Amino acid sequence: MKLKIFRQLPILICCFTVIPTTIYAAEKVLQSLSNVEEYNTHDGNTFKLIKIEQGCRIEAHFFLSFEQKIYNYYFNTQTLYKATEKTLRYEYKKDLEGSLDAVTKIYPYSSVIYPLTDVEMHQDFNEYKALFPKAQLKKCT
Repeated sequence: MKLKIFRQLPILICCFTVIPTTIYAAEKVLQSLSNVEEYNTHDGNTFKLIKIEQGCRIEAHFFLSFEQKIYNYYFNTQTLYKATEKTLRYEYKKDLEGSLDAVTKIYPYSSVIYPLTDVEMHQDFNEYKALFPKAQLKKCT
């Protein structure tokens, strides 16, 4: 009986080692800025320059009274290849709207992928990119 258990053990080991796994490249925050005055919002903002496999991503995150806006700009060297926007809305305790202390839930409200021909989006990207030192931007190749 013990012999049968040992004969099945290598088969089980082979089954577990053959299962495919997906490994994602890690993102690395090169620099992060908070509460940049030029982009004053009700509850603050953050800007991150993040190194990714295909270059970099700038994440601009604005905290507003009733929602959050998150813009992501994907680029390598100087070429922007993708831009997105996500809006998250707040759900509040009854009669306490507008107070972040009363938020009971944050839920996705909308998302947009911008066409690369959008002029205003390019202006925003260039403004946000200018917040980061050239030494850090050179790492986006």
